[in-house]
Amino acid sequence: TLKGHGDDINSISYFPDGQRIIRGSHDKTAQQWDLKTDEEIEDARIVKTFNGHASKINCTDISSDSTLLASGSHDQTARIWNLETGKLVGGPFKSNMGEVGAVRFSKDSKKLAVKSGWGKSLEVWDI
Repeated sequence: TLKGHGDDINSISYFPDGQRIIRGSHDKTAQQWDLKTDEEIEDARIVKTFNGHASKINCTDISSDSTLLASGSHDQTARIWNLETGKLVGGPFKSNMGEVGAVRFSKDSKKLAVKSGWGKSLEVWDI
């Protein structure tokens, strides 16, 4: 069991290497966990916490090169974070569709697809 968030967890994204994970939560944060350990997974540790959304995080995605994190929120924004520094590098991008229900990087990480919370609309943004 990985504990750390102060509220429900809404999203989980594994890094391509399988050694790290991102979790998004109702507590308005995303956390990066390091799973690289010879011990049980309970010994995993929080590496970074990403703060900035005004409401719960509904979804997360990691770029294919593992350098960027996208997060989408009930606050109707998507944000892009540098996974090395933890700093915001893109956004907040305001969705015209209401709350953000899913985010997905393109393979080259130059575009971000954003789905509405109710799944009836899709926006694609150049980043």
